[in-house]
Amino acid sequence: MLSKHTVIEWFDERVVLLNAQNGRVFELNPTAALMWDKLQTNPSLAAEFLVKNGYSHDEAVGLIGEFVDHLLDAGLVEK
Repeated sequence: MLSKHTVIEWFDERVVLLNAQNGRVFELNPTAALMWDKLQTNPSLAAEFLVKNGYSHDEAVGLIGEFVDHLLDAGLVEK
């Protein structure tokens, strides 16, 4: 779930996320931006995307977990 303090702006293929509570800004590269979009709409599509790009299913799940952990640590999403 998106944190109530998160502000999102799309710039072409990039996403900038702002934690308005602490002022930290995060820029996602095009791949991470696509992952962000897929996680917002249908999380299983995020794993499919990674598998189609050469990762095993287990690797994809691990990468998604790491990505979500970073978002949680940054206060951009909440459980």
